[in-house]
Amino acid sequence: MKANELRIGNLVEKDGKQYQISALGIFCVGNKHSPIPLTEEWFKKIEGFYKDGEYWSISIHDYKYCFKYREWAENWAFYQEYTDSPFDEDNDKKYPVSFDIKYVHQLQNLYFALTGEELTIK
Repeated sequence: MKANELRIGNLVEKDGKQYQISALGIFCVGNKHSPIPLTEEWFKKIEGFYKDGEYWSISIHDYKYCFKYREWAENWAFYQEYTDSPFDEDNDKKYPVSFDIKYVHQLQNLYFALTGEELTIK
């Protein structure tokens, strides 16, 4: 994990405990802290995500964003799905966006980039 990947609000882990980056300072220096692996348990904790077959999905505006774990690659694939397209053939199709989501802070940053808001953890 590189320090430039982190934003205020991101979660990191050290010695089995979770910490959040705050406005008071970034305490993650060098390799002392580790990124938190993104698991199904995390999707269950995050407000708005729901299980949709083999995907974890969230609806934002006219899009549905879906995540599917790829065991062979040991990461999450990220897809965009149209839910209200002017072209009927596009509705319910998943279009790949990224294939290398592994950590909670990456999901936090992605969600912030899409919405301008922070993820809400239950």
